[in-house]
Amino acid sequence: MRLTLSLALLVALVGQAQAAGYKRGLTHRPRASFDARDPAHLARARDRIHAQERPWADAYAALRDHADGPVVHHSAHGWKNQPDKWVHLYEREVRNALVARAKAAVAWLGTQGVDPAWRPLPRLPGEATPEGWLRQQAREARQIVDGVYDRFPGWRGYGVLTRGIVAAESLMVNAQAWDLLAACPRAWGLDLAPGKKRLVQLAEDLQFYAPIVSGEKDNHRIRIDAGVAVAGIVFNDHDRARWWKPGTWWEDPADWVGRAERTLDPERKGSHLRHQVESGAYGEGTAYHAYAEDMYSPFFVVYTRFDGAKPFLQSARLDRAHRWNVALRLPDGARPPVDNSPLSAFRTGYPVNRLPRGSRDAGQRALFGWDWADQGYFGVGGARALDLLAAYDPSDADAQAIAGFTPPGASVFLPSEGQAVLRTGGGRDAAYAVLTAEHGSARSAGGGHDDADQLAYFVYAEGDVIATDGGYGGWPQVKRTHAARHHSVVLVDGEGPRAARRVLLSWRASPVDAFLEATSPRTFDGPRLRSAEARTEYEGVALRRTLTLVGDRALIVEDRAEARRDKDLTALFHASGGAKKQGPATLTGLGLSFVTHARQVPVEVAVDTTRGAPRLSLGREFDALGGAQGGGGADEHAVLEATVRARRANLLTLVVWGKPGQPPAAPVRLTPRQGSSALVGAWGTTTVVAVTQEARGPLVVPATATSPEVETDATLVVLLLEQGQLSAAVAHEATLLRVGAARFQRSTPGTIRP
Repeated sequence: MRLTLSLALLVALVGQAQAAGYKRGLTHRPRASFDARDPAHLARARDRIHAQERPWADAYAALRDHADGPVVHHSAHGWKNQPDKWVHLYEREVRNALVARAKAAVAWLGTQGVDPAWRPLPRLPGEATPEGWLRQQAREARQIVDGVYDRFPGWRGYGVLTRGIVAAESLMVNAQAWDLLAACPRAWGLDLAPGKKRLVQLAEDLQFYAPIVSGEKDNHRIRIDAGVAVAGIVFNDHDRARWWKPGTWWEDPADWVGRAERTLDPERKGSHLRHQVESGAYGEGTAYHAYAEDMYSPFFVVYTRFDGAKPFLQSARLDRAHRWNVALRLPDGARPPVDNSPLSAFRTGYPVNRLPRGSRDAGQRALFGWDWADQGYFGVGGARALDLLAAYDPSDADAQAIAGFTPPGASVFLPSEGQAVLRTGGGRDAAYAVLTAEHGSARSAGGGHDDADQLAYFVYAEGDVIATDGGYGGWPQVKRTHAARHHSVVLVDGEGPRAARRVLLSWRASPVDAFLEATSPRTFDGPRLRSAEARTEYEGVALRRTLTLVGDRALIVEDRAEARRDKDLTALFHASGGAKKQGPATLTGLGLSFVTHARQVPVEVAVDTTRGAPRLSLGREFDALGGAQGGGGADEHAVLEATVRARRANLLTLVVWGKPGQPPAAPVRLTPRQGSSALVGAWGTTTVVAVTQEARGPLVVPATATSPEVETDATLVVLLLEQGQLSAAVAHEATLLRVGAARFQRSTPGTIRP
């Protein structure tokens, strides 16, 4: 049953326009993965598979495995009795579709000579060639496509509409399977008309209801419009739409592609994808970036092969958003949790192709090709095995550039995108910290998937997470991970910025902006010290946070808070140990001692303030970070809470880590005078000193067993001593810094970095 005619007319007016240069006359098959007009590309893929080269052999092996997967018809798996029956239904349909597409791909590739010795094609009993088996695979694929659930009953309401993101994937994958079957030999006698009819019906439903699926320009519409557009390219000969028949207005595949041209064009003002990437970041965060890209990248490649008019893959905005994703990468290649996100990964392999408009330039292909390879070719064995097999096609020059690419080792400051990434190098053993300070569209475009994470930080070192994050356990659990208390931030009277919330039919992001001070003297990348400053204001308190990564051994966090009246200021530190994690966590006199979950890295945390020692307590929070950070019920971690009541105060946090089995020394707290604080940490022959004071003035910090006397008038000092010698130092708003006998001066207050 459709909606009323008035709604139908309204939806029709919301952008029923045909695609620019839509090719109704193209008849070649396949076209939605490989392109039958490009035999040279197919020959390269065949040779690479036969030579067992990665990632092509990995993708082909995945297709062979998927082809043997189970198929359960929608009439047989009891989806109607499930709590969230529509997601249960469409997820099962996607799994069925992946089997169908794998069977169709293996069958068609077999007809093109793909029969690797390392995984030869089977022969049916009594047959000398694999043709009978290939024909059988194609027939089984056709049967699966014929049985697809071909309805998207959006009139049933929210429970169905929100599952368009999954139904669209079923449509896209089934359409790709149909396209491959249409390329198989006619002698196989495949009747494809029933499957086409069902897929066209599903595409029409999704096209009809897509404009009311979501009130935001988010991943829902991006995925739906991409999936429907791929079907529009596959079924370009479907011709039932007539302007004088309103019931057919959603049946024109040119309109399906036309809508995607408008909503997915990164350069078009008002498009859904541009809305998400306007700041340079993807507004909904790292994981939802990968989720949206999961559909838009295959569409962009197919559209480009289809001779589409718009050069999507050459978009500067798309390139910037993908580079943002790469810039955030941890030393092991994973992406950090930004907004509703666990640790995630990203398929950067699509632009590494030989299509005339398939990428921006050789530099882009080298960077993205290296990143994808360094991630172990993420996704090549999953649901996008065929898409990546058909897209990834480096030239010899590209392959050499990728193999010789130098991993980026510099820190990155992204004020528009809202992150500062501090790193000690480009290798797996580097230390890493990210500070989040989103504002404008980087925050607001997150909608319901935005986290209240203003000035939050995440730390990784020694191959493990040090300071963790709540991550994301899926939308039903979003309230367990998206609030301010789920991040390493400062709470004010127990509150942080308000979390994302629903307003009528749409979701609004957390309303508080934060700003990275990219031009501040406190934001810099040095050989041994790296630092970033950011600011925000909420609950009547103005906050400035300076994050300093000290060598590869420690992190210093200085928070400068100022309000009009006394407030409880609570610095939170989310440890990657304690609670249900494998590593224990113990409250100490200065803070927290714990061992990390995955690799048992020992960590000491100390917190002090310029208004006296804080009240310390140990809490616990849920997390869903994924990877090696979860599993086995390890879904809670320890949280250090350090509180001081004041109108104005500096909160100083020292985090120092050792190596597994080699813990750092217990930190030392010093109070040179009122309004100041100093902390000293040490591991082996490495010592870290942090000093803060609320206002400039003469200050002498006494020596300790591992650190010399320090004299300064700075508001913040960070020192790194190695083998008893000063290795690196920074003093902000200073004219004097003396470390033992070493003396550094300047005539006017500023930053001293000897």
